[in-house]
Amino acid sequence: MAAPSASHDACYLRAIALRDEAAAQPGGRGVLGGYAGKAKKFQAVVKAFEKSGVHAGEAIVELDQLVGFDIPYLKTQVNRHNAAAADLDKKAAELTKAAAAAAVTAQKAFEEAGIDAPAAAPAPPPTEAQVLQKLESKVKRELPAALANVARLVLDERVYDAAQYYAKFTKDVHDADVSLEALSALRDAAAAAGASATSAAPEQLCQPDWSVDEEAAAAAAAAAEPVLDLDLGDLDLGGGGGGADQLEIDFDIDLSVDDATAADTGDATGGEAPVDIKWDIDVGGDGDGVQVIDDNDDDVVIVESSDAEAGNPAADGTPAAMLARNDDNLRVKLACDLTELASFLATRARESTAATAASLESALATRLSSEAQASGAHAAPAMHADAVQAALDALSGGTCRDLLLIKTSRRYAKRLASALTAQGGQEKRLLTQSEDAQDRRRDALSRREEAREKLAAAQKRGSERQVFLEKAIASMLASITRSGVNVTVRLVGEIRTALESAS
Repeated sequence: MAAPSASHDACYLRAIALRDEAAAQPGGRGVLGGYAGKAKKFQAVVKAFEKSGVHAGEAIVELDQLVGFDIPYLKTQVNRHNAAAADLDKKAAELTKAAAAAAVTAQKAFEEAGIDAPAAAPAPPPTEAQVLQKLESKVKRELPAALANVARLVLDERVYDAAQYYAKFTKDVHDADVSLEALSALRDAAAAAGASATSAAPEQLCQPDWSVDEEAAAAAAAAAEPVLDLDLGDLDLGGGGGGADQLEIDFDIDLSVDDATAADTGDATGGEAPVDIKWDIDVGGDGDGVQVIDDNDDDVVIVESSDAEAGNPAADGTPAAMLARNDDNLRVKLACDLTELASFLATRARESTAATAASLESALATRLSSEAQASGAHAAPAMHADAVQAALDALSGGTCRDLLLIKTSRRYAKRLASALTAQGGQEKRLLTQSEDAQDRRRDALSRREEAREKLAAAQKRGSERQVFLEKAIASMLASITRSGVNVTVRLVGEIRTALESAS
């Protein structure tokens, strides 16, 4: 509802106001208290209005403006600001409650990630760099022990017996050889390492390596782009010499064959001698200088394999150190070997029955380890499946998997840090929104009070005009009847209802 135009004082009422203002000034009253000077002139104007009855019409017009427009509009404004204040109060309470829930959720998320939870508001939330630093410290602190636990479970004698059982069973039944390369490699490394086979991996191997110089990588990629230089020289396509001149392009390729070569391969013209193109690619050697590409991150870093092995103190170290290296192939192969072995043992456990146990025991007794012989061939799958599954869970389970992802994948670490940072700052954002809602609520209450003051002033003004109009009408009726009897006039209907409801 649009605000109505401001109601101006009528001429009669304005004359009364000017008369009273002039009477209040020095010289505005005579000796006997009557009007004097400028006040007397305005009093004459007031009397003229009263004599003609114009003042009653002006009062009616002003009452119509107040009752029909000003008072309803101001009442609507008061109700609207009051409702807005109530809604904002409710919203602020909900945001405060949501902030408390967000703080609990963030604390749980940080605890699940294994890092310290952020301080409660109003302390500033952690930045992404701080969360990344905490994740790096967590990897340094927990990954060596996790990999040592994986190595201990993988090197368990029961896992070894299960692998032997699988290999001999497959060879006897299917005439096929099974090669669990990763298990064998770790077993050999443990044998070479001796007593320290299950010790933790060196700390330097468990440190995340995210130092990828993106600018240097971009410069190297730009430098590696092939450049095709045809050396066209000065091209005059205008044909200054006319249409007879032809464009010549010299690609600078020498296809001539020297006399010594021609003597061995053909005549000097090279008509029968093939062109020998040397690509300068050496496919021999022992692997020194072969490039290794690490695709664990967005940016591809190419390092020399000899340098990679030279900078790796665990190239021939313990199983835990081997697992700690940035070698996804070993960890993937180990997970595949354990999964294959666990699946085989589960299948054998389902298929082994009392009827076939005797034949299997007699067929495999000479090939099984002492522990398997003591328990029987049919019991070996069920007996060793738990150990294999425990090793598989330790490798691909939540803790070790997350630590390895943080260590080897910069993208995963940044995504995890970003999510934790967002959760850590959620309480602060919600509290800020709650404070903003409280500020808007106070503003709505202030506007409501202003509207209430205006409504009270309009109601007071309307009541004054009502009394004035009633007296004016009574005076006019008394003058018309000339009876000298005072007539009481009361306005009823919409005017009185509007003025009374506004109070």
